[in-house]
Amino acid sequence: QVAAQQPAPSKAEVEASYQQLLEEQKSSFDESPTAFESQALGGGPLAYVPQRYRVLQEIYLRFDDEVIQLLEQMKQYDDEESDSYEEMLALEYQRLREGALPELRRRLEDGTSFASLMEEVKPGSSSTYNYVSENTTRLSQEYKDAALSISAPGQVSEGEVKLEYGYAVLYWADTLEPGVRPLEEVYDAIAAQLAKQSGSQAWSQIQAQWRQEAAVEIYEERLGY
Repeated sequence: QVAAQQPAPSKAEVEASYQQLLEEQKSSFDESPTAFESQALGGGPLAYVPQRYRVLQEIYLRFDDEVIQLLEQMKQYDDEESDSYEEMLALEYQRLREGALPELRRRLEDGTSFASLMEEVKPGSSSTYNYVSENTTRLSQEYKDAALSISAPGQVSEGEVKLEYGYAVLYWADTLEPGVRPLEEVYDAIAAQLAKQSGSQAWSQIQAQWRQEAAVEIYEERLGY
């Protein structure tokens, strides 16, 4: 309620925040691609894109939770004389290659949208994205190669990426071209960020006021120390 009562940021405030953000991001993103990717993954407003990025979505076909838990336990006690962990791991990867992966490919070929399959595998995941460029270093080389090998936007990776406990199938959803993004493209995101900051500040202030106004009486004899 406190946050909702705060006035919306003015156009001048949004414009000033945009200029400051643009200057900061130019300096930071040109120096480090990882800084851009962290901001993009965090959902923050992007006033500047340092280079061309592929915007990706992925379907992560994981082992069953019970299997992962068992593998973690086996891994702790695995030794050179036992191959049980490696054997079970190989069997689980094979199970996905022979079952879930072909079924996923079949449904994509039949016209099922990538986003709807993402939701089936993990509800809420269809709004998540990853960002990959030629200079990305935070991902494995296999993941990066698969992402950059997709021939065109709207298509799916021909191969799957092997992850720790499963496979990922990638989809090229969009492209971010390098350069400055105009204010109108990020206006709403910046306004939302300013409103959130204003609400948080107001909430902190009113809590401090309540603490100052509260009549607190301490009964020393009842304290448990």
